[in-house]
Amino acid sequence: MAQRIKTAILLILLCIPLLTIARDTKYHRIGRFWERMEDSGVGSDAIWPAGWGYQENAVDIGHWVAVKNFTDKDGNYFSHYVAEGGTYISDENEYNMPLHIKRYRRYPAPTVVVDGEEVGEKWEESAYDFVDPDLPCEEMIESKWNTGTGVTITRRSYAASQKNHYDYIILDYTLVNTGQMDLVDGVDREQTLEGVYFVIQGEFRPGRAGEDYYPVHSITRDDWAEYYGSEAGDSVKCLYMFDGKSLQQGGEQYDPRQSDGYLMAPQYIGFGVLHVDKSAEDNSNWTEMPASVRWESYVGSPSHSGGSTDQDMYRYISEGKIQRKSMDYDPTTLASKHVAMSFGPYTLDYGDSIHIVLVEAVGGISQSLCQSVGAQWKSGAISEEEKNQIAGTGADSLFWEVNLAKWAMEHDYQIPEAPPSPDLTVESGPGQVALTWSDVSNMADPHTGVNDFSGYRIYRSEGQDDSLFTMIYECGGSSGNPVVHEYVDTNVRRGFAYYYYVTAFDDGTQNTWGLHPGESLESSMFTNRTLEPAHPVRKAESVVDNVTVVPNPYNINSINLFPGERDKILFVNLPPKGTIRIFTLSGDLIKTIEHSSGTGDESWNLVTDSNQIIRSGLYIFHVEGQDNNGNDMGTVTGKFSVVR
Repeated sequence: MAQRIKTAILLILLCIPLLTIARDTKYHRIGRFWERMEDSGVGSDAIWPAGWGYQENAVDIGHWVAVKNFTDKDGNYFSHYVAEGGTYISDENEYNMPLHIKRYRRYPAPTVVVDGEEVGEKWEESAYDFVDPDLPCEEMIESKWNTGTGVTITRRSYAASQKNHYDYIILDYTLVNTGQMDLVDGVDREQTLEGVYFVIQGEFRPGRAGEDYYPVHSITRDDWAEYYGSEAGDSVKCLYMFDGKSLQQGGEQYDPRQSDGYLMAPQYIGFGVLHVDKSAEDNSNWTEMPASVRWESYVGSPSHSGGSTDQDMYRYISEGKIQRKSMDYDPTTLASKHVAMSFGPYTLDYGDSIHIVLVEAVGGISQSLCQSVGAQWKSGAISEEEKNQIAGTGADSLFWEVNLAKWAMEHDYQIPEAPPSPDLTVESGPGQVALTWSDVSNMADPHTGVNDFSGYRIYRSEGQDDSLFTMIYECGGSSGNPVVHEYVDTNVRRGFAYYYYVTAFDDGTQNTWGLHPGESLESSMFTNRTLEPAHPVRKAESVVDNVTVVPNPYNINSINLFPGERDKILFVNLPPKGTIRIFTLSGDLIKTIEHSSGTGDESWNLVTDSNQIIRSGLYIFHVEGQDNNGNDMGTVTGKFSVVR
């Protein structure tokens, strides 16, 4: 026990360094719900709806394994022992020891190239380890870790891009009494584990966009927790959180933006219970689970680092308390909530295992409804109560997602799928953007083996790469256009940023066991979305005399000429090659740009060679022009102004 106290004190003293410990991670990013999964079972940085600006939901998921009458690998006896895992717990301690994390996909990630640069999955954590055409789902991340109790946990998380199933991630756990209590191969102690509880716990803060918007960040963590599932007639079991109403400065439920009322925190995010084994011998569903549903203020939640004993923590998750609602905040102690669900108790002989399936899901009203409802509330057309009633229907959509996940589990995760996304190449040109993509028309349905390919669709967004994409072209299907693998977009504006993705869709004939039989399915918008923009240009000039700057003057308070690209100006009417130099009025050289694209345009983000944003003022540009062969075409000098 003395060693436990020393460890708790050490963790408190080192809490900041612990946050920076490197962990092996992989991302689920194929659906509309994104999350980072770590090798020690941690989940964090959940995004929903993905691709729509800053929609992070602060999530810190961890797991406990709690036992009674336990002897550790060194022969020390504990009446109660809790192996605590979570975001703020080191991977290299006595509680959780990560073994591996692997990401599997049914299909290889498509190659995405924009103007000669590969811009596909940029995140190292998104790299997949294995392509397995026999995978039961589109994507799986497997994490495995040992715990100080000798229980080894394997978590397989399943994600889908299909529109009926892309708002949840299934968490499939297998817990085995391996007797392995550290990272060294071999059994440390064979023993029967008594009073075993498995706990999923952590913190949800829905709608970080809203939390970060208001002026007092730390005291606007006003999220409310609820549990749905303990009353007669409840359709699912779900512990969830959503944005509440703070009594502090700037507080308002669902965080309406002050300028236009837009609801920045519509998310309902939580854990649903899908299956819990009754025992190691009985794998039927234990319908009485969870054993407890708890939440506390985050600063008061039980933990070793906070000074709680193992007995305290065991009592907290085993006393059978089911909390229902948390809308009872004391404004003087307002803080985010730490939630926990426990399952058990179990008796696990050496080699025994249990299986538990949960789902992490998000629901909420659409972004367009966030805009319209917020605007009506802001104008006084609807009351605060009416606004909250509409946004509160997000709970119903969350419950629906839990039901969808249960359907998927019962069908062994074999969700009807669209054809895979094609490789995509995008090339900027004079007055156009050309797209070409690979042929996936010969890909059979992964579940039936029948080819149900129908066609392709092209989507585009101007100025930003969020969800504001519009379909601009379709071929195959009922479009009347023959199936092709190239398209030239000429409805573009010079210098503007354009983002694209190309989907493949089927005819629905193989979607016979899904939720909507016969429905045509379409591949994910996130798989081959261009993460860097294409910029249409004009042809280079044959003379250097016509070079100018647009906009001129550049005024930060005016409507942005190039949406989505702040601090951008464009040098136009350039020769094919040359050097652009920018000076202050006093003659100081602040930026040199080598123009080598062979086009008539070159952009600048108003950042100097010393990485400083330029101030308001008048500036001089000097261009030395060259033709395509590098021959001198003369020089030109001009002025432009910046107003901040």
